[in-house]
Amino acid sequence: KRTANGLTGVVAYTISKNIDDLAAPQDIYNRQDARELSYYDVPTRLTLAFAWDLPLGRHHHFLPNINRVANLLIGGWQLSTSQTFQAGMPLTFGVSGGTYFSNTIYPLAVGDPAQGVSGSIESRLNQYFNTAAFARPANYTLGDVSPRIGSVRSPGMNMVSATLGKQFSISERFKLDFRVTAYNLPNHPVFGSPGTTVGAANFGVISSQANYGRQMELVAKLVF
Repeated sequence: KRTANGLTGVVAYTISKNIDDLAAPQDIYNRQDARELSYYDVPTRLTLAFAWDLPLGRHHHFLPNINRVANLLIGGWQLSTSQTFQAGMPLTFGVSGGTYFSNTIYPLAVGDPAQGVSGSIESRLNQYFNTAAFARPANYTLGDVSPRIGSVRSPGMNMVSATLGKQFSISERFKLDFRVTAYNLPNHPVFGSPGTTVGAANFGVISSQANYGRQMELVAKLVF
């Protein structure tokens, strides 16, 4: 959206699928066994970016006759925001314990990973997916789960940042750029990936955060 009434915006929505066979296969004689979703596969991603010249102060819709001193403080501000929303990454499952003839063994699928699991991510931190849907293969046998699966993904991203800024004219030659930025403005956590090793104590448990909490940044730059 081109500038209109001081507002400029860009919206991008991406649908994608990435597949490769670069994972370590269970059977080195069968590369097809390693065909999988790429670790960076993101099926959907929405990004938004907007900038708005606030209609306050001289030559604007609101307070057009304000005096010069007040206009220095109130007029000429710009509010901008960037937002990213995307689905999670596919998870890689493995096993612990047992005896195998390969260094890389994937589990067996014995159920639906999403069965009986509902609610917010916060309510599922101790059981992000149906852990009973996976089992360890018998000794000297291979699993049947793909190296990475799309039915169970890490938590998606939800990031919103905003900036309020203005350029102050000190003289014809000197100008001062000032801005304050809030990263992760709503202080929304993006949780890390759950444990994905069958037989491990943390299997299905999320115990980390993938982003930082809200951070504030103040910047002043002299331009001449």
